[in-house]
Amino acid sequence: MDGKWITKFVFPVVVLLATHSAGEELIQPQPLPNPVTGARVYEAGCLLKNASSTPAEDVRIGLEIPGWAENINQLSLAFGIGPNVAKFITLGNQFSSSFDQHYLFEDFTIQPNGVLKLSGLIESKKKNALKWMKEKMKLTGPNQEELPTLFYGGSIRVGTESPLKYTFGNNSNVTLHVERIALGCYPTLVNVEDGYSIGILDSLHIFSNGGAGWTLSEGEEIAIDVPFNLPIGSYLVADIIGLGDPGKQDELPVHFVQQHEDNRHLYSIPTLTEWGLIIFGLVLLGFISWVFLKRRKVIGVRV
Repeated sequence: MDGKWITKFVFPVVVLLATHSAGEELIQPQPLPNPVTGARVYEAGCLLKNASSTPAEDVRIGLEIPGWAENINQLSLAFGIGPNVAKFITLGNQFSSSFDQHYLFEDFTIQPNGVLKLSGLIESKKKNALKWMKEKMKLTGPNQEELPTLFYGGSIRVGTESPLKYTFGNNSNVTLHVERIALGCYPTLVNVEDGYSIGILDSLHIFSNGGAGWTLSEGEEIAIDVPFNLPIGSYLVADIIGLGDPGKQDELPVHFVQQHEDNRHLYSIPTLTEWGLIIFGLVLLGFISWVFLKRRKVIGVRV
């Protein structure tokens, strides 16, 4: 693909059903501990490969919610070798739109050429978007020294326009080849460890760029107009299958599951009462400004 940023509009083809293979085990983050007041966004299936000759004993994780005046209200992370060997981290308000922390594995290490699996569930202030900070996604050694690490991950962004637009971006430090993207909806957050397959999704559509897929360099994106209405309060689910670093020594199969909570209530049109308060505030602000300017003018005349 040419150009740094590529946006493609694609059309659904024949619906196919897929389940996990043994090598595609995904780790489910724990539920968020506090009542959710913002918008939830989720991704499972990110991979960090140890490209060094030193066993990795911990990991540095960086992510952000892009957008103006955003905030991470709470987040839940899971990382490990698989669902039965994993560590879970749940944190409250970060008072920031970004997150950057080191975590010790404690019960396992990632050997040279080994792979760490990662997933995250984040509640943001209002925007359904998640971007991994690839320059910070590092496996680290005994003294927290950064090891050569290959990161395989995708960003998600869902707009508020009509029709709804879903955007998948290559957030990795390697090339990604996306074979297909399945889009559907589900009434609640899908648990990817509990018999999940795309067959459980409603309004399922498959996109494959005419069977050719897409090859995305670092930072490139695919944008898709969602061909169905997302019921209020439900989740848009994107299931992405492909290859990371295709055709090279470090090629790995990738399987990302991304989920976006419908957040139209956070962008709702103000009610008549709210409009009244807005208008009253503007009038009050105008009156205070007028009094202040008039007082300055009177003082100026006296001098």
